[in-house]
Amino acid sequence: KRVELPSDDPALLERVQARWYKKTVDVNFDLAWLTGPAPGGATPATRAAQFSSFTPTPTPSAAGKPTGTASTGSAPPPSTQASYRPPGASTNTRLPGTAVQQRWLILYHTVFLVLALVHLIPLMPRVSVRAFRYAHQIAILGQGYRLFARFGLPRLRPFSWPILQQWLTLVLPTSDFHWAVMAVAFSAQPPISLTLLGPGLLALQSVLSYGAEHKAETLMWRKVGSPLHALMQSKQREAALASAFSEVAVGGLLILRLAGSSRNFMLTIMTWNLLKSRHNVSDAAQQHRAVWATIDQRIQPLAARLPIVQTGLGYVKRWFTSMPGQS
Repeated sequence: KRVELPSDDPALLERVQARWYKKTVDVNFDLAWLTGPAPGGATPATRAAQFSSFTPTPTPSAAGKPTGTASTGSAPPPSTQASYRPPGASTNTRLPGTAVQQRWLILYHTVFLVLALVHLIPLMPRVSVRAFRYAHQIAILGQGYRLFARFGLPRLRPFSWPILQQWLTLVLPTSDFHWAVMAVAFSAQPPISLTLLGPGLLALQSVLSYGAEHKAETLMWRKVGSPLHALMQSKQREAALASAFSEVAVGGLLILRLAGSSRNFMLTIMTWNLLKSRHNVSDAAQQHRAVWATIDQRIQPLAARLPIVQTGLGYVKRWFTSMPGQS
């Protein structure tokens, strides 16, 4: 379906895009800035950034007159929702996607939390192992669905490499994508409970935010949910750092496992390359850099006394901070 606009006025095209975004992608999207100043003093270009990536720019009409065209294809524009905000960023924790997609995501997050809790019960070892694997298996689907709710699907027919590349550029640096990859990698491995911490904190945060928006009038929410939600809101930075620490700790545990019978060289290499990506280009890069800065401060006294440690640490740092294409 295509909408022909009478002129190429950017403001008119922006209004059409915004209303389409609210109807198709996020029913909670605020249209107040259409008739007033944008929140935070944003310019028209920046305030439309969250839905402009997948909406075509104005194109000439068949008659040769320039017109604005807004497409309502199957791929929704990317949401600005991130798994965790870096310190100082917006604290909006709404789920991405439409109301229906949000309900499916809440179901996923709730099931994941239940499985994670069952895994942590020490009295049932067999059930604990199964819960660990089921949690990762459902995370593959759930995190993938989160990516779909945030970015939609790329247009493949007719195939366009630039459009696919643009979509991948949005998807690959996200925590949702990284946790989906980790879920695939660890779903058939001996349990490492720390791999559940990042998605678990995201699940708890999402469930509480959804409850604050939709269940705020219930007695159960006022007694239990509201205080917990307020605590999570005040501890977002700590939660993000704890998630980053857990991912680095998993990498360390895999190195220690190389000395035992449960070693897995391929999983260790994959995890450390993923940690490298998390440190350099992911939406959690700020938290990962803070974690590594803390580790570096702890190691420096030992490195100062042992030159061989300092040399080895230099090689590791150069590999960890280098990216393909850099000289």
